[in-house]
Amino acid sequence: MEQAVKKEKVEDVAFLHLTRNNISKIAFMDLDGTIVDSHSVNYLNLIHKGLNSKFNHFLYTIMLRLKGVLFHLLSHFSSAAFDTYYYRHYKGIKANKIDQAIKDKVLPFIRNKIFPQAVEEIERLKGENYYIVLVSASLKNIVQPLVKELNVNDYIATELEIKNGIFTGKVKGDFVNNLNKQKAIEAYCKERNILASHIIAYGNSKWDIPMLQASNEAIIVNPDKKLFKWSKNKAANIKSWGFAKMPLLYYFMYVLLLPYLRGWQGLQHIPKNKGAILVANHSSYLDHYVIGLIVSLFYRRRVRFLAKKQHFETPFQKWIHELLGAFPIDRDKGGKEGLKSVVDLLKNNEIVLMYPEGTRSRDGLMKDFKPGVLYTHFKSGCDIIPVGINGAFQVLPSGKIFPRFARISLKFGAPISFLYNESLPRGKERKEILTGLQKTVKKLAKGVYVV
Repeated sequence: MEQAVKKEKVEDVAFLHLTRNNISKIAFMDLDGTIVDSHSVNYLNLIHKGLNSKFNHFLYTIMLRLKGVLFHLLSHFSSAAFDTYYYRHYKGIKANKIDQAIKDKVLPFIRNKIFPQAVEEIERLKGENYYIVLVSASLKNIVQPLVKELNVNDYIATELEIKNGIFTGKVKGDFVNNLNKQKAIEAYCKERNILASHIIAYGNSKWDIPMLQASNEAIIVNPDKKLFKWSKNKAANIKSWGFAKMPLLYYFMYVLLLPYLRGWQGLQHIPKNKGAILVANHSSYLDHYVIGLIVSLFYRRRVRFLAKKQHFETPFQKWIHELLGAFPIDRDKGGKEGLKSVVDLLKNNEIVLMYPEGTRSRDGLMKDFKPGVLYTHFKSGCDIIPVGINGAFQVLPSGKIFPRFARISLKFGAPISFLYNESLPRGKERKEILTGLQKTVKKLAKGVYVV
């Protein structure tokens, strides 16, 4: 059915009459600054990090910092000038090497920069049957893989010319910026015969205004000054998206632990906005500090963990443990109250670290897993994320006060669910599940991540 458009709104949504299809609702979402807390210069630096030696990358980083003022001025006065100058930096680079650098360096970086609220908004839109399209001036080779990462439908992005497998530094068609964003979404709808009864656009910059005007509803995320003023005049919906702020103590503790850290991988398996059970091997007091700090500082989510109630007896002990995310468990009562607390936290979309061995290993060898983790899994419905920690026992084993020098590495595995069972497994089935989970954690713990 042809959509009726009020006369005074024709200028803003003039392209709607061109489109017809069974897509009734569509959302166009800007990427950098709106969904992701980053910008294109970061991607350029990371790509070169993947292409060059550490020394050459160090020099390249200094060069980009010196050019920072020029990038800022161009971005402020002209999006076209910024993009033209920016994409010249890709000239002469092989396309296949850029794709590999994007996979190795850029995408892991972006995963850690995605606003949790953006993930929630995308899930909400999907639940309301919106067709979601990313619209970005960033390189197509970066935006395209994010369609799957973010669980959206499609993308519109800047594409560069390639001759003989090498980037020329020139754009293929138009940069997807400013007025070109509006033209791009008009063309997108026309080419696909899409007639949407409702169109939402998301943006964070003054350069997104043409796209925002070409919609029925504009959602403004962390706007710059000009967009904020425009939003107030249009009475648009303004949202503040960001990450949880970590206490200063976290950064201080990270600096103390830094000499002992070899590296980590697999943080992308941790959900941005849902509860999850981290299941790890336990051989040192450092385990929860290392795991909790890495997840908190580099994935912007706080990790909760169980601790003996004796650790909360003095005001200082209580303060430090609560600050780090611990909550008490009474082992004399079998820990039942603690497990119920875990379920409550998980239902409140928090991340909880559990050690199915029950206590620290005295010899560094992994013990049999106990069933408490399955109880919390089935009662909360949250996925289990296996975590292998390697080297913490060598740094600070049980009974030692002062750490010894060794290197610690972490591996986070893919989410696991046993909810296909109709009820909490018992007997032989439970034992088999716990044994399999233990083997998974042990395999992760044996892996060594090399920085």
